[in-house]
Amino acid sequence: MAMQIGAILSLVICFVLLLLAFRAPFRHYKSTETWLILPKPDRPPPAVAQQVIGTALQEAYFWFAKFAASIAFLMFGTSIFIRLLGWASS
Repeated sequence: MAMQIGAILSLVICFVLLLLAFRAPFRHYKSTETWLILPKPDRPPPAVAQQVIGTALQEAYFWFAKFAASIAFLMFGTSIFIRLLGWASS
């Protein structure tokens, strides 16, 4: 049962990350930590910064969402395996 709950929570995290990924290209680049870290002379023009930072955020969110989905799949598989072996306390 604990594995199933963990898998469901991992899927919730996955869906939240997917929502963030779909919104990432529209997030204002000046509100990101990346923009604040860059020294002023090295900052790109606004249009370029929006595209580059938005795309980077989106790719990162998608990567972590895939990772969370993989963990959920593994936990569901382990839960099924435990039940098939009869180790579950029911």
